[in-house]
Amino acid sequence: MKEIIALRQAHGEFFNYGLFIDEDGFTAKNKTLRQKAYRSPAGKIGLAIWNDTDHELTETYTENSSGKSVSVTVPADRVAFAEFI
Repeated sequence: MKEIIALRQAHGEFFNYGLFIDEDGFTAKNKTLRQKAYRSPAGKIGLAIWNDTDHELTETYTENSSGKSVSVTVPADRVAFAEFI
């Protein structure tokens, strides 16, 4: 729970002021992790990511509108956040 609170605090422009867009606006290459997207007031897309497996996984996400990609490695049973820059 501490990890999730830290993510919310670090990425408040998405969680506190952004719009939840579920799985719209991006694609996942391998679909190995669970993720949900948020659009900030400035229009940036950020992804809240959860690895619910017992091993580290890497996933590549591509923003549909810009074609920008981000690759994220998440340890087993952990959460992470990524945004398209």
